[in-house]
Amino acid sequence: MCMVSAGLLVLSLHFFCLSQHCVPASLERVPDMLEVRKFTEKGKPKNPELIGKIRLASDDILGHGSHGTVVFRGFFENRPVAIKRLLKEFYEIANHEVDLLLQSDNHPNIVRYFCKEESEQFCYIALELCEGSLVDFVEQKVAVALSHLDIVFQLLNGLNHLHNLNLVHRDIKPQNVLITRQFGTQGWVAPEMLFGQRMTKFVDVFSTGCVIYYILSGGSHPFGRSFERECKIRTGTYELSCVENNPEALNLIAKMISLECSERPTIKEVLKHPFFWSNKKKLQFLTDLSDWVETEKFESSSNLLSLLQKNASQIYGANWKTFLHEELVENLEQFRSYHGWRLRDLLRCIRNKKSHYSELSIALQQILGPIPDEYSRYFTSRFPKLLISLYLFILENNLASTAKFERYF
Repeated sequence: MCMVSAGLLVLSLHFFCLSQHCVPASLERVPDMLEVRKFTEKGKPKNPELIGKIRLASDDILGHGSHGTVVFRGFFENRPVAIKRLLKEFYEIANHEVDLLLQSDNHPNIVRYFCKEESEQFCYIALELCEGSLVDFVEQKVAVALSHLDIVFQLLNGLNHLHNLNLVHRDIKPQNVLITRQFGTQGWVAPEMLFGQRMTKFVDVFSTGCVIYYILSGGSHPFGRSFERECKIRTGTYELSCVENNPEALNLIAKMISLECSERPTIKEVLKHPFFWSNKKKLQFLTDLSDWVETEKFESSSNLLSLLQKNASQIYGANWKTFLHEELVENLEQFRSYHGWRLRDLLRCIRNKKSHYSELSIALQQILGPIPDEYSRYFTSRFPKLLISLYLFILENNLASTAKFERYF
């Protein structure tokens, strides 16, 4: 497995490889990170130096990296770019980095590569210029036409692309998530990196989980303040209070930042998590589960329905009917028996009212809202733990690979 030792994820998102080395998975040391400031300056470089197709001013520095690496603001054929300058002794590394970028050419979440030039002393790589980092978006409230969910999804989409190329980023943190016009390392690394253990793709999963929490919480870190993070990461002591009202996010982040890397999901699994489901998909999942229940209840040898019912207390307590409008409860009781204590009857309610939506009164339709979005939100807002509890029920009882549910996993 190859490792991109340090890099930048860029939002539109893109990955910007700033590493000096693409290193094997056994390498323990994390190279010094490049610190990048906002790329907002305008105009041509003063006293530009011309190297092939690129122009740069040596006094217009965007950041410094390890082993003498410097990133300048410059131009490639009149296009503003970030120009990464490496010492000539790292020629092979520069070529390898370019090869990695070319493998990701045209990916919407990978930084764009323009060209490579050489002088007697240095290699130069011209790359896409970015507007700022995730820190600007979250902490300085810079306006970006992206929702939190958009940002998280694009971050994962870019990371999934790297993992498909068998590359490990190793240094995912808010400073390394950059924003394009399109739209410190400590405390963001996985515990196995702190313990000097073998690093896999799951180090990226851990760091990305921290970044997702950072985004959703408005700048908080699951492992606390900067001076205490490393100690807490080593012991797996985290706190996710900022997403307690979002059970899907809570479950996803907790899994991603698990102390044991074997307990973390892959990025592909993350992208399939209910946190990213549309209201339409959520509603279809609940409907399919209700259909499955209707079949399962005739299997006398099965204990799955009793296991399903064990989720009831955390979803609604004693009686789910008390969370619904009185008009809906009255409508339910006109046709068949629905037991307020039984979870499968809540699922049947959701399925049946959806199936017979056109037969409902106008007043009741207005209460429930249009299908799928508002109708789905009517139930998920009243039962916030319904979706994630049932999702985990399917996983824990080995039903995810069945024909009924495999498309959700």
